[in-house]
Amino acid sequence: MPYLVLAGFGLLLRVHELGERAYHHDESLHAVYSWYLYVGRGYTHDPLMHGPFQFHVNALMYFLFGDSNFTGRLAAVLFGTGIIVLPYFLRSELGRVGAVVTSLLFTISPSFLYFSRFTREDIYLAFFTLGMVVGIFGWIRTRDARYLYFGSLSLICAFADKEATYIHGFVFVTFFALLWATSRLHGLWHPVWRALRDIKVRTWIECLAIFVGVYVILFTTFFTNLGDPWNCVRGLPCKPGGLWSGSIGALQYWLEQHGVQRGGQPLYYYALLLPLYEPVPLIFGAAAIATAWFRRSLFGPFCAYWFLANFAIYSWAGEKMPWLLPHVVMPLVLLAGRWLGDWLSSFPIRALVERPALAAVGLGLLGAGTSMALLAVGAFESLTPLEAQSLALERLTLGAVLAASIGGLVYLRRVRRVPIGRSLLAALLVVLSFFYVHTAWMVTYAHGDIPVEILVYVQSSPDVPWVTREIERISYQTAQRDELRILMDNGYSEVINGQPVVHESVSWPFEWYLRDYKNRRYFTKTLGGDINLRDYPVILVMAPNLDPIKDQLGDYVGQKYRLNWWYPEDYKNWQTQPGIIWSGLTDPVTRAKVLKYLVYREPLNPLGSREFYFFVRKDVPLLGPAAGANLTPAAAAPRPGAPAGASAPREAVIESLNPAVSLLGVGQAGESLLVEPKAVAVGPDERVYVTEGRGNRVTVFNPDGTIATSWGQAGANDGQFAEPWGIAVADNGDVFVADTWNHRIQKFTSDGRFIMAWGGLIDARGDVQAARGRFWGPRDIVIGPEGLLYVSDTGNKRIQVFDANGTFVRAFGGEGSEPGTFNEPVGLAFAGDTLLVADAWNGRVQRLDVNGASRGVVAVSGWESRAITNKPYLAADEQGRVYVTAPISGQVSVIYPNGEVRALPRPSDARGRMGLPTGVAVARDGRVFVAESAGGALTLYQAANVP
Repeated sequence: MPYLVLAGFGLLLRVHELGERAYHHDESLHAVYSWYLYVGRGYTHDPLMHGPFQFHVNALMYFLFGDSNFTGRLAAVLFGTGIIVLPYFLRSELGRVGAVVTSLLFTISPSFLYFSRFTREDIYLAFFTLGMVVGIFGWIRTRDARYLYFGSLSLICAFADKEATYIHGFVFVTFFALLWATSRLHGLWHPVWRALRDIKVRTWIECLAIFVGVYVILFTTFFTNLGDPWNCVRGLPCKPGGLWSGSIGALQYWLEQHGVQRGGQPLYYYALLLPLYEPVPLIFGAAAIATAWFRRSLFGPFCAYWFLANFAIYSWAGEKMPWLLPHVVMPLVLLAGRWLGDWLSSFPIRALVERPALAAVGLGLLGAGTSMALLAVGAFESLTPLEAQSLALERLTLGAVLAASIGGLVYLRRVRRVPIGRSLLAALLVVLSFFYVHTAWMVTYAHGDIPVEILVYVQSSPDVPWVTREIERISYQTAQRDELRILMDNGYSEVINGQPVVHESVSWPFEWYLRDYKNRRYFTKTLGGDINLRDYPVILVMAPNLDPIKDQLGDYVGQKYRLNWWYPEDYKNWQTQPGIIWSGLTDPVTRAKVLKYLVYREPLNPLGSREFYFFVRKDVPLLGPAAGANLTPAAAAPRPGAPAGASAPREAVIESLNPAVSLLGVGQAGESLLVEPKAVAVGPDERVYVTEGRGNRVTVFNPDGTIATSWGQAGANDGQFAEPWGIAVADNGDVFVADTWNHRIQKFTSDGRFIMAWGGLIDARGDVQAARGRFWGPRDIVIGPEGLLYVSDTGNKRIQVFDANGTFVRAFGGEGSEPGTFNEPVGLAFAGDTLLVADAWNGRVQRLDVNGASRGVVAVSGWESRAITNKPYLAADEQGRVYVTAPISGQVSVIYPNGEVRALPRPSDARGRMGLPTGVAVARDGRVFVAESAGGALTLYQAANVP
């Protein structure tokens, strides 16, 4: 009965919101090739994707229940649930209570729960490995041939699933070989030898028939992939087929991959993951290994050897990945289950619920909580005397509570004769259990496709299924359904400075999500003459691959999204920084950050990501709201009477990082409120105006850091935006916005009422005076001393000048590296009557008069990147200092009138709200605002602290 309850509970945990998490790259591969088999396109074994088992079982799920995001993971769920049941067949080895505890641990284990909802081969291998153990020990114990049949079936299915079976087989065989070699020292070999002798010849033949039969059926896909192996053996031209690739090719391929070391993880990778995700099996499994109970039976030493060997081999192996963690953890779960089962059975529970014992448990929990609070208390650095006094009082109070807890435990032990060891162990188990469940919930449900978890490896972002739903909406609104034509970036390779550079494709996981659309077409680097864009309402292109085709996308509106993203892996540098672990334990600031990560999963550094653009033809109904990825707050409801696209004020505060630097645009819980802030301007009323590129809106902050108003949404109508960048505010409060990918300038009142717009797409093709008043992609706006607007028409390599009503005045520039010409002009600023231009790809700031005549240049480092997100901006203060952003290096520099260059301090932020600085502005009082595009906030430097 307990096993059925646990299995039912485990099944519910595993199917809850099963199809909601974005499909990982590897998941999409497995789901698609299983789908090929299901729809009749066949399957051919390829060692790259391991064995054929998962493809056949996934195809079976599709056949029974249809193909969907849910059924693509259903087989993994069923086998993950099966692991919960298998300890029932090891009750003699684990003990009756221990077997139930083991099943419970498998039910809530973070790694087993997460990968039971992940369509990869590892959860099947875990089931079959435990199935082999059940078969071996079941036969030794009962001589029931059914255990051998089940063990044989598990063995061949494991081989047909993944090549790591060779590792597990090696571990099992070497254990029994060592047991035989040391048989004179113990009596554990004799039951094994008797069990081997008792296997009848007929049973051997039946087990071999199971092995060979399943092998042939799976690796040949029911005899459809036989190939001509005899020609291969004789050295003749041949097609090896599944039999050959399954037995020889797979092992050979993955032995070669050992040297590749995919992921580049350090030797201590699993030593890091185990305490972070599996503390209960680790602590109590280690207790089982350290104590002598397991020496009384064969099973204990077997599990201990299994864990130690797996840990050593997987740590040594070239590929160290999070999905391999269940193979390391499984023997620990068995050991921990047995140890906890013995402990729970060793004393009556009634003794633990008596008042003195409960008091000891409570004091243990209080002491543990106080210790954690003490570790989390911050440092005295950069505090005012009053703050330092408050911190000292906090430490003193916590220390007193901890001392009282210890004193109470001593009293209970010496005076009341309470066995506090058991009580403290119970308290430890309670604390670890809460942490265990909390960790399982976070990694499985809260962060399943948000890689603040180390266990979540290069995960597709939630933007991908959102874009898929948008494509589905478009397919219905255009009445094209699965006939909708979609143009997709296939990536390309090129050689730069003698080095090969690979530009990645947008295909995975979209091959799975868009599998039903028959008219998908891929392009490579450029759009060939045979591609008529009028046929394609939707285009998907990787962000780094946009430049070669952007000139042809004038009839499209697009937004940028994350394709996949990853944990920053800052732990990799530990081996190159001696003492960093000790420093993390002793330094209060670092320790507090680590504890925040353990509890809240706040990474110490920003997440990495690959991005893509989703383009929709302008005659197609407009895009919906941005995807959000659970990290960006959704737009609030419009206010009555507000301008189109306006949203209700979000609750924003100014958060101090230190006395010199603060963050603007964060919520009371510290969350970022801005969606890729691009540029910033300070109005005459000291309000701060920010463009949100991916958020497609303008947000206005009051001087106290609260949000005054915001307006805008994705689209091409009046008051709507397609990735706005530059912004400027006139003395009368009018706001001008560079609506970059709508190729226009929009003018608003200070509260967001639309006034007018001008522009349109044009490729000037090097002619500075061509198509005046139209743009390729305006990036910045600055208002000159005479009240005219200067606009950087970046793609056309020119500056255009207008009056406040959009009337063209003049243009200057042109492509080149000579003074007065540009190569990617972006940020603009005025220092007196001198126009400053961030001439990005020429690596310089140009000083020009209002007609474009050169007044000199200043070389700038850090602008080498040509990525579409790395656009530098400028600002100047009344002292003649010029502030320059370098997005890719994360630096903000100050250029003094004498040519001296200094960097603004960039304090660390554990939440990753500082990164990719783009826009910069200076207030009249000397405060400096920097738009942190990747962090979703503004950095505010006080005037007195600017160097």
